[in-house]
Amino acid sequence: MGDRHVHINNEDPYDSTLVYTVSGVMEDMDRTVLPNKTQIIVSMQRYPQVMGYRLNDQSFVGGGTGAVKAFFLMKPGTDIAATKKIASKYIDEHHHGIWSNSTPAMTPLTDILFAPQNNGTGLHKGDKTRLRILLAAVLALLFFAVSNYINLTVANTGFRAKEMATRRLFGSSQTAISLKLIGESTLMVAVCFAIGLALAFCFQDDAAELFRGKIALKNDISLGTVSVCAGFILLVGIVSGILPSWHISRYQPIDIVKGSFRFRSKMVLGRLFIIVQNVVTVTMLTSALVIWLQLNHLIHAPLGFNTGHLFYVDSPEGKSQTVRSQLEQLPFVERIGSYKGSTFTGYNFSGKGVKNSKGKYEMLMITELDREAFDMLGLKVIRDNGTTADGYYLNEAALRLLNITAEAKEFTWGDDKKALIAGVLQDFRIINVLEDVRPIAVQKVETMGNPGFLVKTTGDKQAKEAFKTILREQGVSEDALPYEVLSMEDSITETFDDQQNTLRIVTLFTAIAIVISIMGYVGLSLFFIRQRKKEVAIRKVMGSTSREVLVLMLRTFLTPLLVSFVIAVPISWYIMRDWLTNFSYRIALSPWIFAAAGSACFIISLLTVLIQCWRAASEHPIKNIKTE
Repeated sequence: MGDRHVHINNEDPYDSTLVYTVSGVMEDMDRTVLPNKTQIIVSMQRYPQVMGYRLNDQSFVGGGTGAVKAFFLMKPGTDIAATKKIASKYIDEHHHGIWSNSTPAMTPLTDILFAPQNNGTGLHKGDKTRLRILLAAVLALLFFAVSNYINLTVANTGFRAKEMATRRLFGSSQTAISLKLIGESTLMVAVCFAIGLALAFCFQDDAAELFRGKIALKNDISLGTVSVCAGFILLVGIVSGILPSWHISRYQPIDIVKGSFRFRSKMVLGRLFIIVQNVVTVTMLTSALVIWLQLNHLIHAPLGFNTGHLFYVDSPEGKSQTVRSQLEQLPFVERIGSYKGSTFTGYNFSGKGVKNSKGKYEMLMITELDREAFDMLGLKVIRDNGTTADGYYLNEAALRLLNITAEAKEFTWGDDKKALIAGVLQDFRIINVLEDVRPIAVQKVETMGNPGFLVKTTGDKQAKEAFKTILREQGVSEDALPYEVLSMEDSITETFDDQQNTLRIVTLFTAIAIVISIMGYVGLSLFFIRQRKKEVAIRKVMGSTSREVLVLMLRTFLTPLLVSFVIAVPISWYIMRDWLTNFSYRIALSPWIFAAAGSACFIISLLTVLIQCWRAASEHPIKNIKTE
């Protein structure tokens, strides 16, 4: 079954001689909160055999799947509230310590994905906020695409009007022409959908990693999904084509054929679409900036101890001195300290039961540090009772847990043994700044059996790989290396993976939105310039300079940008203020954030149309003075 090291009360209960029988084979799990990579399902009665060791009743164990999650198949009409009371009563009667006064949570499987008590350990956890962001981004991009298509199609009305008039004169009905335009837009949507589907197949693994789930598009192809996709293509095609067809049908074919037709548009609809697009773009750009700033704020928040360039490096049993001597030889290693027990990254947990002043059982987190490791972490001692061989430094949270004052000299373990208090530490947060302060006891120990090491480096980027190389030479497997070498900074960053994925999603869709907006601006500016070539030529003949004409043309495009910025600021502020309320430690929404996002969008849009407008304004008027 492989190599697994488990120590309970300093004993290794692992039995590698057990043999297991395969009772059956099942399909891979899909569309469930259970992990897609689940490899074995067994009865809880076989737990000791499957894990390879048996726990005694006094053991406190935490694992990668957290606490046990029980599944019940209830009879129809079962009173869930009454069942919860029965479960709570059972816990109170049969357990004590940290399990006392616990209230079980009972959630239907249909709700467990987004349930607040689902912490993501052992079961998949959904993020409604990220789902809303994704849905909003997709709808925004769809609106961008449809509005740009309508804009460009309407802009080309003057060039296609003669074609449609000729069709009318040759017997085509208005309905037939409208259906032709709608058919063109539907065909365009179908082609785009096919390209998008091909890209989805190509990047489905990357998307699955980004969204922390399983995506298998091939398995989702069915009559139902094909029907939905066909309906979606038809709906978007109709929406995209109906307005241009109505626009062209307003003109009489005889006027177009006789040459009396003059197409002029104030681009009211186009400007409206541009304003809405820029409102969405500025909002998305602001959101990406706020999420990035908040993420960096959380990652670099002070925890109450040092984390910079610090690594936990564990050593195999009996090889600690060899590992230490090799670490000391590395040029980028500045200091090395020893530790044992709980880590401040939250990966290793060592705890012991204690009694508070009222006789209630609690759980206290324990870690042992030598003097060097204690100094490297920079733990702040706010009261020192004097160094003792077996005393513990308690943080303020531990004092509150034990219900004792800072002047207390001792506390009581769960087995009624007394322990000396060496001093009081200022509260600090392990794992990250959003975690509650945990009660912890730190013992200064100069010598310890088979310790792990706390290593301070110069910041060399090759340090982590060098540490892994040392452990490989000592027989540590590749699967175990990520857990044997831990960077404090990386561990903090990894706890915000959900926020980082949200940032990646928002950034990706913001970039796509900007590209689509640019394409829409380019198309609309080309139409605008083509429609006003004669006007520009006449203005220049009448004495206007190229700069004056350029400013006049840019004003047509920049005014909607300013309007969209005014609209986008309060929308962005409301959305991001609501998102930030999810964090107890958060940034302030400074005005410069909105100014930066608006300025970036303004500059991008300006550069998009500036070159084309400048070319039109600089063109010799004689080329266009005779055009109609």
